Amino acid sequence: MFADGQFFTPDKRARFIAIRPQLPQSTTSHDYPFILNTGRVRDQWHTMTRTGDAASLAQHTEQPFVDIHPSDAKKLKLSDRALVKITSPMGTVVLKARHNTDIRIGQVFVPIHWTQQFANASVVSNVIPQIVDPLSGQPESKHATVKLAAVTNATYNLVFSDKPLTFSTATYWCRIPSVNGYRYEVVWPQNANVAFLKDVAGDQPGEWLEYVNPTTGQTRLALISAQKLIYAVYSRLAPESVFSQWLIEKLDTRSVIEPQDRLALLVGSPANTVDIGDIICSCYQVGSKQINSAVAEGLASVEELGKKLKCGTNCGSCIPELKQAIASFETARETERETDRETEPEMY
Repeated sequence: MFADGQFFTPDKRARFIAIRPQLPQSTTSHDYPFILNTGRVRDQWHTMTRTGDAASLAQHTEQPFVDIHPSDAKKLKLSDRALVKITSPMGTVVLKARHNTDIRIGQVFVPIHWTQQFANASVVSNVIPQIVDPLSGQPESKHATVKLAAVTNATYNLVFSDKPLTFSTATYWCRIPSVNGYRYEVVWPQNANVAFLKDVAGDQPGEWLEYVNPTTGQTRLALISAQKLIYAVYSRLAPESVFSQWLIEKLDTRSVIEPQDRLALLVGSPANTVDIGDIICSCYQVGSKQINSAVAEGLASVEELGKKLKCGTNCGSCIPELKQAIASFETARETERETDRETEPEMY
């Protein structure tokens, strides 16, 4: 309703238009057996023109993804965090897979937010059919039929740099907003060797630290100049994990690479680091492992978690996940009790 309580109709009153509900026009088939649903994630808004500038918001969901039920992923030989190509009659996107038991079998979910400013091949509208409502023009944007295929012959790379980089030959790249420098995940279609990974950094003077393991396919490089980290890459034939927050701190121009940091750069984490898990509370940077540990200690409510860790006490967007952590712990504990009862010897 407008401020004056009137609408742009002859009698200034609203009109209700009767519709007949109908199923989406796109239906699954042998060639396109999955239903794709689109939507939002917790900490992003529309196409990230504002929220994409906030590094803290990216820590909850760093990259575009496709949620898929583990049963479907197993049939497709698609491991968690692996790269997957999604194709519809309209086009193709490339995303990281995320196993999720909340997703129905035969369906997948992809968020709408990532544009080519942040990722090269993850604009979900590329696979959505151009079907609109004849009256409103609203697109059937939450529905498409697709097929999925694991991307093979892929090399996964985590890249940290003090300056922006380009990846023209990459199958997939995503820029993850960072407080210091630039952070990327990049997937190349070939086994990226040391020379190739050094070329990505450009012609920069400095000292290279190197670790190569042909057995595991791991390559780890760091470029140091004037006791500053200016480039690091962690390459592997499967998705890699490092302590990204620490590496981002080392890209700060005020940070000096000390002797003990040199080995830690190749490891991807300092020796004295406490892993807090995936960030659940973006406001206070509280991780999943901190929350699970507190719940295991006996904290059984969102209020108690808030008093101890501060999570859920500001914007409140993490409260559903806090409740889920508590419920999951209670379910696991009850299952354990049931198992203990079943295994207790009967007394005669």
